Amino acid sequence: MNPFQSKRSLLQFAGLFVVLLVAAHLRLGMVSNTVYEPQLRNDALQYYHYAVNLRYNQTYSDQAPTLTDKFEFNGKPDAKRPPGYPLFILPFIKFPPDGPMVYNIQLAQVLVDLLTVLVVFFLARKALGYRAALAAASLTALSAHLVSMNIYVLTETLFTFTLVLYAYVTMMAARKPSALLWLLSGVLLGVTCLIKPT
Repeated sequence: MNPFQSKRSLLQFAGLFVVLLVAAHLRLGMVSNTVYEPQLRNDALQYYHYAVNLRYNQTYSDQAPTLTDKFEFNGKPDAKRPPGYPLFILPFIKFPPDGPMVYNIQLAQVLVDLLTVLVVFFLARKALGYRAALAAASLTALSAHLVSMNIYVLTETLFTFTLVLYAYVTMMAARKPSALLWLLSGVLLGVTCLIKPT
């Protein structure tokens, strides 16, 4: 193996690692240092209701349960919101909602957002080469909107990740046609639409 090639690969890995480290620092700092009330409102409250009703009543409904010591629910299933995001937050759901629950959702979104930075790097590297890919990943890591959206119990972080992953898999399928890659591309498009059908 060529030692220069090995050194170059190590430097390239180090560059990507630094970008991911900066991205993690910004996102964790945002989540840790932002005062976010656990009282969920508007869209976030609807997503919470869907997830809490799925967990405790096995019903997909945005109707608010009764706030008593036990879970009480008399609602009927509906589909006002797509199920992707409520399923994502389902493992973290507590009734009633509290600060640690919201914080755990935020941490999960930070992890998903870091994966977005990584996928952007791989997507750009296939299309543009290493330097442009590192620049694209850096811009993604430093994007104020992408950093700040992790504190909200909303679809944006998960939607961005699945959309970028869909684009990457679709590009790979177009470059090296494979039934499995095209199937995965279709599945990812479907999942993305189930998070936010915009």
